[in-house]
Order: sequence, then C-alpha cells, then structure tokens
Amino acid sequence: MKKELNPVLQRLSDWADTKGGFAEIGRRVQKHPSMFYNLIRRDALPSLATLSEIATAFPELDMNYIIRGSESVDVIELNELKNQLKIKDATITKLVMPGKAKGANLCPDRDHDFRIEGAKQMMHNARSAGKKKFSKPMSVRVPGVKVPSLIDLFEK
Repeated sequence: MKKELNPVLQRLSDWADTKGGFAEIGRRVQKHPSMFYNLIRRDALPSLATLSEIATAFPELDMNYIIRGSESVDVIELNELKNQLKIKDATITKLVMPGKAKGANLCPDRDHDFRIEGAKQMMHNARSAGKKKFSKPMSVRVPGVKVPSLIDLFEK
C-alpha cells in the first residue's frame, strides 16, 4: 500500500519524475538526492531555501502549482512578457527623456551665476592689466554665434 503524501510533496514528487527523478533534481541544485527521499519518507515539507534553489535551477517550474496546487500563467511566457515590458518601458523613457543635449544647460540659475562670476573676473583682470605686462587674449570668431555683452551677462 502506497503512503499518501502531503499534497505539496506529492506535486513535487510528480514533477521530479518528469525531470528524471530526485537524483537529477539533486544534481542540478547541488543537494544529495537522499535529502528529497528523506522528505518523502518523513512526509516533511521542504524548506523555503530548498524550494528557492529548485526554482532558480528550474525557471520553467511553476512554484505556484507546487505550493498551492493551482496552475498559474506559464512562467516562461510571463518572463518573456516582463522582458518585453522592460524593453517598451526603456524605449518610452528614451523617447520622453532624451537627456541633455551637448552644451545644453540644465540649471539656468547656476549658469547665470557662473557667467556673472566670469564677468567680474574679466573686469578684475582688465583693471589690473596696467599694473603688469598684459597680453591681449586671442579671440576666435565663430560664424552665427553672438557673444553676449556685459549687460547681457548681468541680466537674468
């Protein structure tokens, strides 16, 4: 007469038979097969850590079915849907928030303060030019670029 097992153990045992038995399961999760046979002999439930290791080694296993007895959506199909959703989410994020363009200013107030400090430094350098040898800085004209005046720099 065959001993009636706990429903969780029965489902786990039935699933293990489809995968080649507990010897194959034990090899994949790096546990001795006798551990699984002892669980069945004592009618004891496997630990959460053991179930987690089995789920990691066999991603196609529906743990919802093993534990609760009710089938859920195909696990592999669900993982594929999650990956597709991640790709779509990343694409939408890239379209909505393309990032900072080269040379763009994300903080206009900080840039304004920086320009004011730069103008003050230029005025200081110009005033102290007579006190020491001063060489005129080289300037380059770029077509289409308007250089702001000092008044433009101080206006917000």
